[in-house]
This record gives sequence, structure tokens and C-alpha cells, in this order.
Amino acid sequence: MMEKRAGYAMIESTASPHLTRFYQRALAIYARGTGSGEMPIKDKAALLAELEKALNSVRVFTEACGVKPAAIVEAKGLARLKAIADATDALLGTDAQKQAYLRLEAQAWKLYMAALPDPRAARS
Repeated sequence: MMEKRAGYAMIESTASPHLTRFYQRALAIYARGTGSGEMPIKDKAALLAELEKALNSVRVFTEACGVKPAAIVEAKGLARLKAIADATDALLGTDAQKQAYLRLEAQAWKLYMAALPDPRAARS
């Protein structure tokens, strides 16, 4: 059972400590705003627009590194494995390049997971 007292969500549960920690983490994310008055839960259309923007940033970055994701998807067999290895070398070349790519990829993945199970997320 959960009740709200003095602006704080309180959990009163006979559930396991694991489940209680789960509820506390969920409430920490969703029960309060970000301080600017904006709630972390966003409209699905806005979330999908952010996802598309993040994916476009990843595409631009990969193409600037000489990687063409569409060519990797279309390749078959050993040609595909070689394309993946070449893309890995290109994207993770320097530490700065690696960090930039991983930052972009993590943002896109976070938005994708937040948009699920909406089928429009898979089409992005």
C-alpha cells in the first residue's frame, strides 16, 4: 500500500525488501518533477520525436566516421561480419570518438526503451 504524506510518497508494504526498493526507485523517478516543474513522464508523441532526433544524431555521427549502417544491414554472411568489424574499428577508434559514440547510443537506447511497447518506436 502506498500513501502520500506531506508531499512524499510513503510505501507501507508487507512485500519483500527487494519489492520495496523497486517501488522506492520507481517513485523517485516518477512521483516528483525535475525541479523545473517538468514531470519526467512525457507525452508519447514528444518522446518519439526525441527518439527520432537521437537516432538521427547517431546516423550523422556514424556516417561522419565512414560507417553506413544500411550497408551492414543489407550485407550477408562473412561480408556482414567484416562490415561490423570495420564499423567497430571506425566508431571506437580514439577514446574521444568512442565516448562520443557511446553517449549518443546510450541516449537513443534510453529513449527507445522508454517508448516501448509503442510500435512506432520500432519503425524509427
